[in-house]
Amino acid sequence: MRKHNPYLLYQLARTLTTLNDLPKAGGEVIQLFHPLYEAQSRLRSFIGENSILTGSSKRAIRVLIEAIDGTAVEPSAGGFAIMNKKVTPQQIVGIKKALSDLEIVLANDCQELDIYAVDTKGIYSTSALVECADKAIKSALSEDQQLCLSDDIYRDFREAGRCLAFELPTASGFHLARSVEAVVRRYWSAVSGKSFTDAPRLANCIDQLRKFGEEPKALETLEHFKDLHRNTVMHPDAFLDMGDALRLFDIAKSAIAAVAVRMAELSQATTPEME
Repeated sequence: MRKHNPYLLYQLARTLTTLNDLPKAGGEVIQLFHPLYEAQSRLRSFIGENSILTGSSKRAIRVLIEAIDGTAVEPSAGGFAIMNKKVTPQQIVGIKKALSDLEIVLANDCQELDIYAVDTKGIYSTSALVECADKAIKSALSEDQQLCLSDDIYRDFREAGRCLAFELPTASGFHLARSVEAVVRRYWSAVSGKSFTDAPRLANCIDQLRKFGEEPKALETLEHFKDLHRNTVMHPDAFLDMGDALRLFDIAKSAIAAVAVRMAELSQATTPEME
């Protein structure tokens, strides 16, 4: 998936309009150099690998570039040479013919372009959900508290954000459940002194943490997540809607942040003071 700037298509349209306005009678190269060179440069930006346009549109653009090249606006060792000659009416006809052909191809191809509008989800912007959903957790934590959470926790939360942005609520819930379960295993490890790889199932982790006398509020949030959401998300016959996924996103965010705060406290309590 790549993010595209639709303004580039507007710039392409302006470029084509400029070419369409070229005088039919032609003129000296030095007089027409600016619109021709600018069009040539702009068109080349649409035939690269990252272009949003289809192969047929790119081929039509190359034909148009070749027509412009024939007017002597071409590279040389000293930059761009503006030769003391005229752009003939025939050359203008060639440019406008290539331009007309390109417009026909674009009219067909643009109908098939995969361009979608992704709506904002709740208070979360689309770009934030797609690119950095884990900032929803980090923004509520200090640097030390953020370091208590492992990369896999953040990675699953980012995946959950992407799924939420593209309206895949059950997939979002799945990644949120993975993220919360991972943080509970780390929490259990910090309290028990054992490796997180030896952590029991989520429900047993929470029970054991309660027996260790851990923070009731954090455990209540985790219990709420487990009972109302985690078990449902992992059931093969269950599907979330967007409202469910948004609520789950916020609950998971709060649960993970609460655990990170507690883990930072545990880390400080076990770190010997410097003399």
